[in-house]
Amino acid sequence: GDCIVAVTADTSVTATFNAAPKAMIGSTGYTSLATAYAAATNNAEILLLDTELLENLTMNRGIAILLKGGYRADYLGRSGQPTVVKSFVTIGSGSLTVDGLGVK
Repeated sequence: GDCIVAVTADTSVTATFNAAPKAMIGSTGYTSLATAYAAATNNAEILLLDTELLENLTMNRGIAILLKGGYRADYLGRSGQPTVVKSFVTIGSGSLTVDGLGVK
């Protein structure tokens, strides 16, 4: 049920917020696309937060990955907004498939 608290005097409140991971593989969160790629196995599906990523990605591990962008912070579904990578994606070896991703 609902919890209702009446505050009758000056009150101090503390809150802690955790940043949503930029990328997810399964149930593991990563602080960047590059760290997710470094941990990925062949044919991994990397889910990306619906934000702008200001980082370069160099694919040089010879694996195939799928990048799926546009996920909400809880990663339970997509927000309708793409993930935008505002830097370079270089494919030296391996293959890349994208869904819901923009590159600027």
